Amino acid sequence: LRQADVSDKPDDGLVEPGMTVTVQFDGDAEPTTFLLAQRGIADGGSQADLEVYPPTSPLGVAIVGKYPEDRFAFTAPSGTEVTGRIVSAVPFRSLSS
Repeated sequence: LRQADVSDKPDDGLVEPGMTVTVQFDGDAEPTTFLLAQRGIADGGSQADLEVYPPTSPLGVAIVGKYPEDRFAFTAPSGTEVTGRIVSAVPFRSLSS
Protein backbone atom coordinates (compact mmCIF):
# COMPACT_ATOMS: atom_id res chain seq x y z
CA LEU A 1 0.00 0.00 0.00
CA ARG A 2 2.95 2.36 0.43
CA GLN A 3 3.27 2.62 -3.34
CA ALA A 4 -0.45 2.85 -4.15
CA ASP A 5 -1.24 5.57 -6.67
CA VAL A 6 -4.30 7.52 -5.50
CA SER A 7 -3.62 10.64 -7.55
CA ASP A 8 -5.70 11.70 -10.52
CA LYS A 9 -4.66 10.06 -13.77
CA PRO A 10 -3.19 12.39 -16.40
CA ASP A 11 -5.38 12.99 -19.43
CA ASP A 12 -2.68 11.97 -21.92
CA GLY A 13 -4.61 9.28 -23.80
CA LEU A 14 -2.51 6.40 -22.45
CA VAL A 15 -4.61 3.32 -21.70
CA GLU A 16 -4.04 2.28 -18.09
CA PRO A 17 -6.14 1.17 -15.11
CA GLY A 18 -8.54 3.86 -13.95
CA MET A 19 -9.33 5.08 -17.46
CA THR A 20 -12.62 5.15 -19.34
CA VAL A 21 -11.67 3.52 -22.64
CA THR A 22 -13.48 3.50 -25.96
CA VAL A 23 -12.49 0.86 -28.52
CA GLN A 24 -13.73 -0.01 -31.98
CA PHE A 25 -13.81 -3.78 -32.42
CA ASP A 26 -13.29 -4.83 -36.03
CA GLY A 27 -16.64 -5.87 -37.47
CA ASP A 28 -18.77 -3.89 -34.96
CA ALA A 29 -20.78 -0.90 -36.17
CA GLU A 30 -20.56 1.03 -32.90
CA PRO A 31 -17.61 1.62 -30.56
CA THR A 32 -17.62 0.13 -27.05
CA THR A 33 -16.86 2.20 -23.93
CA PHE A 34 -15.87 0.69 -20.57
CA LEU A 35 -13.91 1.33 -17.40
CA LEU A 36 -10.55 -0.42 -17.21
CA ALA A 37 -10.30 -1.26 -13.50
CA GLN A 38 -10.95 -3.86 -10.86
CA ARG A 39 -14.69 -4.14 -10.36
CA GLY A 40 -14.70 -2.60 -6.87
CA ILE A 41 -13.61 0.83 -8.16
CA ALA A 42 -16.98 1.34 -9.87
CA ASP A 43 -19.09 0.63 -6.76
CA GLY A 44 -21.08 3.20 -4.87
CA GLY A 45 -22.51 5.95 -7.01
CA SER A 46 -20.34 5.76 -10.08
CA GLN A 47 -21.41 5.35 -13.68
CA ALA A 48 -23.55 2.25 -13.15
CA ASP A 49 -24.17 1.71 -16.86
CA LEU A 50 -20.46 1.51 -17.63
CA GLU A 51 -19.06 -2.01 -18.05
CA VAL A 52 -15.89 -2.74 -16.09
CA TYR A 53 -13.04 -4.83 -17.50
CA PRO A 54 -10.05 -5.70 -15.31
CA PRO A 55 -6.58 -4.86 -16.62
CA THR A 56 -5.71 -8.55 -16.20
CA SER A 57 -8.46 -9.68 -18.62
CA PRO A 58 -7.42 -10.63 -22.16
CA LEU A 59 -8.79 -7.30 -23.44
CA GLY A 60 -7.09 -5.36 -20.65
CA VAL A 61 -3.72 -6.98 -21.26
CA ALA A 62 -4.04 -6.25 -25.00
CA ILE A 63 -4.74 -2.51 -24.57
CA VAL A 64 -2.76 -1.35 -21.52
CA GLY A 65 0.05 0.95 -22.63
CA LYS A 66 -1.56 1.83 -25.95
CA TYR A 67 -2.76 5.21 -27.25
CA PRO A 68 -5.70 6.30 -29.43
CA GLU A 69 -5.46 4.93 -32.97
CA ASP A 70 -3.21 2.04 -31.82
CA ARG A 71 -4.44 -1.39 -32.87
CA PHE A 72 -4.80 -4.38 -30.56
CA ALA A 73 -5.45 -8.12 -30.82
CA PHE A 74 -6.12 -10.87 -28.30
CA THR A 75 -7.53 -14.36 -28.11
CA ALA A 76 -10.89 -14.51 -26.34
CA PRO A 77 -11.59 -17.37 -23.91
CA SER A 78 -13.68 -18.96 -26.69
CA GLY A 79 -10.55 -19.14 -28.85
CA THR A 80 -11.71 -16.39 -31.22
CA GLU A 81 -9.13 -13.83 -32.33
CA VAL A 82 -10.44 -10.33 -31.49
CA THR A 83 -8.97 -7.23 -33.14
CA GLY A 84 -9.69 -3.53 -33.06
CA ARG A 85 -8.31 -0.08 -32.36
CA ILE A 86 -8.27 2.32 -29.44
CA VAL A 87 -10.58 5.31 -29.99
CA SER A 88 -9.95 7.18 -26.73
CA ALA A 89 -8.85 6.84 -23.12
CA VAL A 90 -9.78 9.46 -20.53
CA PRO A 91 -9.54 9.47 -16.74
CA PHE A 92 -12.56 7.91 -15.03
CA ARG A 93 -14.74 10.38 -13.20
CA SER A 94 -17.11 8.95 -10.63
CA LEU A 95 -20.52 10.62 -10.48
CA SER A 96 -19.88 11.15 -6.77
CA SER A 97 -16.68 13.16 -7.50
